[in-house]
Amino acid sequence: MITITLLVTLFITCALYYWYSRRRLRYLASKLPGPPTLPLVGNSLLFVGTAEKMFKNSSRIVNTWAPIFRLWLGPILVVALSDPRDIEIVLRNSKYFEKGWVYNFLRPWLGKGLITASGERWHKHRKLITPTFHFKILEQFVPIFEANCNILVEKLRKTESEVINIAEYMELYSLDTICETAMGYQPQGQLNERSPYVDATKKVSEIMQKRVAKIWLYNDFLFNWTTSGQELKKSLKIIHGISTEIVKRKMEQLKTLKSQGVDIKENESIGEKKKMAFLDHLLHNSADDNDLTVQDIREEVDTFLFTGHDTTTSLLSFTLFLLGHHQSIQEEAYQEVRSVVGDSERSITYNDLSKLKYVERCLLETLRVYPTVSVLPRSCKAEIKMRDHVLPAGCIVLIFIMKLHKNPEFFPDPITFNPDRFLPENISKRHPYSFIPFSAGPRNCIGQKYGMIQAKYILATILRNFHITPGCKRRELRPVSHIVTKSANGIPIILKSRHKSSQEHC
Repeated sequence: MITITLLVTLFITCALYYWYSRRRLRYLASKLPGPPTLPLVGNSLLFVGTAEKMFKNSSRIVNTWAPIFRLWLGPILVVALSDPRDIEIVLRNSKYFEKGWVYNFLRPWLGKGLITASGERWHKHRKLITPTFHFKILEQFVPIFEANCNILVEKLRKTESEVINIAEYMELYSLDTICETAMGYQPQGQLNERSPYVDATKKVSEIMQKRVAKIWLYNDFLFNWTTSGQELKKSLKIIHGISTEIVKRKMEQLKTLKSQGVDIKENESIGEKKKMAFLDHLLHNSADDNDLTVQDIREEVDTFLFTGHDTTTSLLSFTLFLLGHHQSIQEEAYQEVRSVVGDSERSITYNDLSKLKYVERCLLETLRVYPTVSVLPRSCKAEIKMRDHVLPAGCIVLIFIMKLHKNPEFFPDPITFNPDRFLPENISKRHPYSFIPFSAGPRNCIGQKYGMIQAKYILATILRNFHITPGCKRRELRPVSHIVTKSANGIPIILKSRHKSSQEHC
């Protein structure tokens, strides 16, 4: 009896201390506008249900309470932002803000790679990785884009005049391409739909997306006991097994070359392949750093793969869908590709891509309408004033990019798809943080040039080969957003060949 009394007393004491220690947070939160709350659960019930329901509720709440408001997810204070002036303060001040705890969900897959790392480790790895995205290195990836485009075009020709979910095709293309450019590994998912690596990567991505949508799975202990938690472990074992084996082999080859007195900095590549992957360049750049382990390198390769395949799938799928709905814009993009590449069957070159200005504007406008990442989380480490409000230390900040990109102050008639919003003279008139598809500030996306070059290449290739029409009305799409924006009912389009008698143009 005494033991129970002591435990109850201890619990009450801890609860009172917790409540008292957060009095400043509660006070500052009370000064922020926001929807009504319920005892204990706060606003959590608004985010229970399907991913589609969560997306609709989030959109409704943001549209009602923006540009700054608070939510209570149980005891967790969330401050939502959608004004570029506030967002700039968050993204430029690493002293006050760090990556949100949601990124911890990615640690089983990515470990302490660049996207989840912080502090000195992040600075060190960012400095190490930055040179791997130099334009001369990106140019070497173009033949890989071309080879995988050839396979994609051949597959798409077999679907002519059918309604297809283009996201399924883009996902396999993206995985094949990102694996080859990241590791020199060819899973051949487009040719072999039962590739263990491809299947495992798709499964992990799917589980990660679902977990973000289900608040009751945020606890690691509970999640690990679920079916999804067990499936995640099995799939990660496959992914990490393959990537670790590749990294070890490359590092052994590097060690052999060094023992033979070969100047690693001058050697073209590690091993038998002359096309250098991201991993090759990373190992070259880290040749003098003995602190990097196999796991360190593997985590950066996995991070590159994670950030590159789902985002590319989303961007290209939504772009093709929107071009199908806007025939005049599609025609202008097609004519630009023709004017740059010509009517011959020659390959698209790296230099061609820099000339595809309108194609690039189409991609940027898609990122405005359907940003690949619609919400950016940050943790507030210290109290900071933000215009008429003060954000308390310990709150979670959510940057709603979907709302930011549709702010009529910066994008008049925001629902309309209009690539000319991204003409230089129009960009110069806007707040620099009004459009942030790749985040912004010191922790912006390091691979954005890679992503845009690849997207321009494949979009130009598809435009050369196919005329696009939509498979459904725009309002019939059911967008959802966990980590990456997708559509719950797929992204249906119809393709018709432009060159029936010729081979694919890539």
